[in-house]
This record gives sequence, structure tokens and C-alpha cells, in this order.
Amino acid sequence: MSRTFSLRPALSQADAAWMVGGGLLLAAWNVQSADAVEAAQPASGAAVETAQLETDRIETAQLGVNPLPAEAAAVAEVVITARRREERLQDVPLSISALSGEFVQEQNLVRIQEFAARIPNFNPDTSNPRTSSLSIRGVGGLGSGSDGSESGVGQIVDNVFYTHVGFGWAPLYDLESIEVARGPQGTLLGKNTTVGAVILRTKAPSFTAENGVDISPRNYKGLQTSAYSTGALVEDRVAYRLSYYSDKDEGLVPNPSYPIVQDDQRDEKRLLDTNRWAARGQLLFKFADGDATSRVIYDHISSDEFNNYSGIVAPILTQYSDGAAFPLYETRIRNLYGIEQIDYDPLTGDATNPSKLPSSTDGLSNELNWNIGEYTFTSVTAWRKFELYPRNTQGYNGIYSVSTGYDVEAEQYSQEFRLASAVSDIFDWQVGSFFLKDDRDSNYRFLYGRDAATFLLNDKTANPAILNNVEHDSFGKAHTRSYAAFGQGTWHVLSNVDLTAGLRLTHEKRSGSNDGYSFGGAQDLPAADQTRRDNYLFTARSGDFSVDGSKKDTSVSWLVNPSWKINPDLLVYGSVAQGSKSGAINTDARPIYAGGAGSAIIETQAVVIDPEKATDYELGFKKSWPELRTTLNVNLYQNDIKDYQGVLVGVFTDPATGSLLPRQYLGNIDHVRLRGVEIEGSWSPTRRLNIWANAAITEAKYVDFANAPPTQGARVQNASGTWVNTTETDLSGTDIPNVPEWTANLGFDYDQPIGNFQGSPIDLFVYVNEAVKGDTRYSTEADLNYRGQDTYALTNAGIGIRRPDRSFALTLWGKNVFDERYYDRVNLNNATAPATVRLGQPLTFGVTLSLRLS
Repeated sequence: MSRTFSLRPALSQADAAWMVGGGLLLAAWNVQSADAVEAAQPASGAAVETAQLETDRIETAQLGVNPLPAEAAAVAEVVITARRREERLQDVPLSISALSGEFVQEQNLVRIQEFAARIPNFNPDTSNPRTSSLSIRGVGGLGSGSDGSESGVGQIVDNVFYTHVGFGWAPLYDLESIEVARGPQGTLLGKNTTVGAVILRTKAPSFTAENGVDISPRNYKGLQTSAYSTGALVEDRVAYRLSYYSDKDEGLVPNPSYPIVQDDQRDEKRLLDTNRWAARGQLLFKFADGDATSRVIYDHISSDEFNNYSGIVAPILTQYSDGAAFPLYETRIRNLYGIEQIDYDPLTGDATNPSKLPSSTDGLSNELNWNIGEYTFTSVTAWRKFELYPRNTQGYNGIYSVSTGYDVEAEQYSQEFRLASAVSDIFDWQVGSFFLKDDRDSNYRFLYGRDAATFLLNDKTANPAILNNVEHDSFGKAHTRSYAAFGQGTWHVLSNVDLTAGLRLTHEKRSGSNDGYSFGGAQDLPAADQTRRDNYLFTARSGDFSVDGSKKDTSVSWLVNPSWKINPDLLVYGSVAQGSKSGAINTDARPIYAGGAGSAIIETQAVVIDPEKATDYELGFKKSWPELRTTLNVNLYQNDIKDYQGVLVGVFTDPATGSLLPRQYLGNIDHVRLRGVEIEGSWSPTRRLNIWANAAITEAKYVDFANAPPTQGARVQNASGTWVNTTETDLSGTDIPNVPEWTANLGFDYDQPIGNFQGSPIDLFVYVNEAVKGDTRYSTEADLNYRGQDTYALTNAGIGIRRPDRSFALTLWGKNVFDERYYDRVNLNNATAPATVRLGQPLTFGVTLSLRLS
């Protein structure tokens, strides 16, 4: 199967190569002249001040801030807050990557998956609002979208922990910084996690008036706009900030109408489009004594897009393991509808009457910080609500069989209190508590159409009324109440030796339910057709049912983290940590029946499963060479996760017949292991040229997973010699799918004064980022057919002019400028669905005008 393909041409490789190569030549040609200019500049202070500027410049490069002249370098420094204090990145003895908001804005990074091009071992998937996941070191949440589960990677925005993936499916705009902290979290963060956390800070209100706007037209008739305004409402007492973002384009994939089955609702629509907007309003209150502040934030996000598209490709699985022919979708539609030709170009849509996936998110939070003598008290109160009402395609090739989708409503309330000591020479500490109320509704709807009976029953003569206009719903509910106390302290054993330790105690009550029922359709069917309807709904959707369950559990998380600053430029550290992830609530749980419709229930799938528990080991160093303006950070890790949440198989016994009944369900995989190395480095030959590189090697394995779902198409011989489908697969010792063997990133940014315009200096700037992802297997090692993506590289680049104070900038930019074609998912075919692939992002290019007015 070919793994590269071509979208419509927009920018030639020659043009893209000129754009990238020209920038590299320009940077290299100007290095010596830039050094000469800097050498000729008058001294701005003592040697100590100059050295400090060099140190700041190194940190700035590490955080992805574009180089600035020496006099501005210290201003550009970005600090990180992953440990709930403002600290220099090079002084934090943990594996953390960070980017500044200025870097994000200048390189037009607006979706969280785009940060993978700059941050090692970080691979988010934000294909749609429900199935998004954040992945660090190869794992994160349940990628298939389980509405009752949480991610192993936490997302924290302005100190608010987002529990449902839908809360984080949003454009990133008006950012102060983004940080990715690897390893279990919880002794300082609002919620406990097993793999890491993504920490986002938006820009806060300022008492200094400023307004800004960014306008970015691009290909595919796209237009992205963002704007903000900030200033004082009451001098030195109340400040505001208003931020706005919108993005819209025509879509990447055309979906021509099919004349095979007439449908008044069908028209030619383009798929994988962008249509979203967001707004944020903030108030910052500074109380009279100056010791307390309160920051109130309200935000809204809305989207209405065709973003759940996968393109049809030729069948992948055509034979069972015993050589027998595998039933194909193509064979079924040929026999039933006489369709002989299928378009296997995934860049042309074949969806029957696709519908958009409208979603909206609203949030309100207040952060209070109060300095009480040498201590700081913090309170974070938050509410968020997410809604999604999708109507996916009704089939393919003009066939109207069934439209499915999860109607989701998620609502959370959280309250966090923290008390932190002042930084001292002996011992620093912080303690806190966290409460969460999390409620979710997840209604899995199946809306059957006029071709459903013929197609799904595989019967030309079937009465269309058997399933036409029938709806089957599985209405799942999930409720979580979480209470936690946590604390962390750092003992400064010596002036250059620290020992940090933390502890967290979490108690949770989780309950859930799922009710299945059907309605609609013809009510006066002949008895035989009614029986066919009942049998089908029972077999496919378990008919009418009701299940529920609850569980309480208490978990302990802890951290031990020694560090040794061998000299001012070399930090060595290690850590051992244990974290936990809440037990998932299976909002799709169903009863297990002995046989067909009307048979006895012999057991119920677990509604609430056990929590994950991770034990993580880290060893690393952070090294700076101030005289060379260079940094190098290296981190080794191993994370053993027990009771990893995933889909597995239970084999139940029919008490009446003794026959075995394999059933898939959401449960706990005994043991998963992650280990590897992460490397980050930067070098600034001059203050205007910054070169950076990072890499990660990752091994993610199922250590113990004996009851994995059966391999599709795999058969074994039973006692009588008959070939039968397998009931389960042993994946112990095999690699976890969807994890690249290695990743690497390389890039540079450079600016150079080129003159003056209307009395103001103008700089020319250029940047190039190259992200390489190694071979990635999408299938398990037990699958009969390899599905995966070969190594590929994506190049982002830009060139433009700007004023040094950023009050004006004009940027020509491109993402995936060489138009690399790749898939980020490959789905197997079966009798009722073709093989499909999910397309990677194609070449996009545009121009951005940025204006800032004080």
C-alpha cells in the first residue's frame, strides 16, 4: 500500500526550497556581519550585566523566543510554572519543554498538534472534539473516545485542570506560554496523572493600554483573525483584557454528489474544513493594599466543521489466515446495488450526506492570590461545560444505511486551594487541596436510513421498513467526585544540592450507567419483519437494556527528586515518582447475553474499572555553556504503568450450554512499559541567530496483555478440525501501536536590521522548523496485514519584516512546505465498511499582518 500521495498542487517544491534555502543562506551570510555590528555597539553596563544578558539569551533560545538585540534580551525571558513557582527552565530538575507566546504567535501555531514540531515526545491528536487525545512518550488517553475516561496527560489552562478531552479541543490564541511536563503529576497539580501534563498560560490583563490584531489569509480560501485589547478600567485597581479568534476555510477534500441514491439533502460539500471562533474576557482586580489580586476569566469556543473524514482506499484485508476469502464491502455493494467501480482516491470524498460536528465550550474561573506575610494563598474556582452534537456520514457511495454519533454533554466544577512558603535557603514548601465535581452524558445514537435493511441484512429482498427511520440510543452517564490533599517541599541540603519530595492523597467516588432503547420506524410491520428488526437490534446494539455501577477508591501519589548543581552551568537530577489516573467509567457498558434475542443475561460488563498506577524513573542533566551561548538537556526515563486502561476480551461461559462467549469491553491491561531518552539542545552563534535541535527515542510495550481483542481475519482449528475465528490475542511483549520509534526536530530563527521606515528601524527575519517522525506502526504486531506510516519529515518556514518592538510585522509562512503526503491512521475494511485512511495536514501557506498599538 502506498503511503504517500498528492493533494492539489499549490506551491511547487522549487518555490518551497527557495523559501527555505534562501533563509538559510541569508542567515549564514549575515552571521559575520551581525557579530561585527554587535562588537561595535557601545557597552551597556558592567561585565556582570553582559554575562547576565548572555544567560538570559540562552534561556530565551531554549524557550523558543526569537533572538533580540542585547538590550532587549532580558525582557524576552520566559519563566515556567510547572512547579507552581516561577523558575528558570535550566534550574528545574525535571523533563520539561516550554515555548513562549511570542514564539507561538510569530510562527502561527494555533492548534495544539502543531507543537509536536517543536517539542520532543509530544504527539497530540486533535482530529475532532470527542476523540482528541494528548500523548506524551507514546500514550495518553483512550484514542477511540471513551466519554467516561480521563487522559493520562493532563491539560491545565490558567491553573484550571480540564477533565474531558472536549474542553481542550480549541484554538490556542493570545498565549503567554505553553509547557509540557513529562512524568506522573499530582503532588502540585490540580489533578493526578500518569504520563505528564500540558500547561498553558494565556496573557493576563495589563494596566498598560495595548491593542493588537493579526490577519492571516491562506490557501483553501482560508482566513484566520485574532485580536486583543487590554488596559486599565480603574487606574492601578482594575484592568481588562478582551481576546478574539476566528478561522474559516473551504475544506481540503471535495465530496461530489452521487446519483446512485437520490437524496434531497445531498449536495456537493467540502470536507475537513475549518469553521471555528473563540472569545475570552478577563478582569484583573488589584486590591488596595496591593497584597491580593483576583483574575476572573470567561471564555467561549464554538466550531461547526466536517472534521471527521477518512478517505476510502483499496481493501487491505482480503483473506483469512487459513486462505479463505474475507468478506468485502466492495462485494456487498456490487451484489446489492450493482456498483462496480469505487474511487480509491482518499482526496475525493465518497461520503453519503455528511453532516457537521457542531460543538461549543463555555468556561468561567477566578484565581485569587493573596500574600499573607511570607506566605502566598491561592484559590482557583472554575466551571466548564462542553457540548457536542455530531451527525456523521450516513454511509458511502450514495448508500444511506446508518448515521452514528455521540451526543456529549460534559460539565465540571473544581476548587483548588494552595498555601506556599517564601523561597528560602533551607526549605520551601507548598500544600493544597483539590475538589472536582464532573458529570457527563454520552448518548450513542444510531439513525437508520432507507438502505439500512438491504445493506446491513445483506438481503436485496428485505423490506426497507424493517430499519428505515429507526433510532437506537445507548445513553451513558458518568459521575465523578474527587477529593485530594497534596504537598511538596524542597530541602536545600547544601547550597548546590536539593531534595524535593511530594505526596498526594486522592479519594474518588465514581458511578455510571448506560440505558439502551430504540424507537421510531414503521409500527405495523408483519410479524416476520418485526422479528428481523428485533434480532438485528439485539445482535448489533444489544437491544433494550439498563446497566449501572459505582466504585470508591483511594490512591496515593508521591515524588522523590534529588538534584545537584555541580557548577552554575551544570544540573544533574534524578526522580522516582508514582502517579495514578482515575478509573474509567464505561459509558458504553452492556449486559452479556447467553445467546440471541430474549436470552438470559449472564453478566454485565464492568461500568467502573480500576485506576491506572504508574511508577516512573528519571535521570538527566541540564548543561549550559554561556560563553558559547549553548545548552544541552538529556533525560532518560522508564515508566511502568499497571492496570493500563484499554479494550480487552473476557470469555464468559453460557451456564445452559457450556459454550464460550468472548466479549470485548473496556478494562485494565495488566502492565505497560514506556522507556527512552529525550534530548534538547540550542546554540546561538550570535544574538540574532538561534539554532535548536531535539530528539526522542521511545519504546512503548505491552508487558502483560494476554487477553487482547482477537485479530481480525485470524482463525484457528478447533477440536473437530474446523477453522474458526480466534476469540482473543496475546499481545504480551509486543509494541503498542501508534508510537513512532523515534522523532527529531531541527530548526533555526534569525533576524537582521535592514534599514528604517518612517523613522523606525525594520528587521528582516526568517525561521525554519523541520520535524521528522520515524516509522510508525498503526496495527498490532499480531495483525495479518501491516498498517503503518514510513518515516517522513514536515517543514515549516517563514520570512518577513518587522519592527524590533513587534508593533508591526508582515510574515509569509508555510506549513508542510514540501507538501509531504502521509497518513496518521489506517483503518481495516470489513463486510460493511471499506478500508479508510485519515489524511495528514497538506501544504498550507499564507501571509500574516500583525499590528500592535499602545
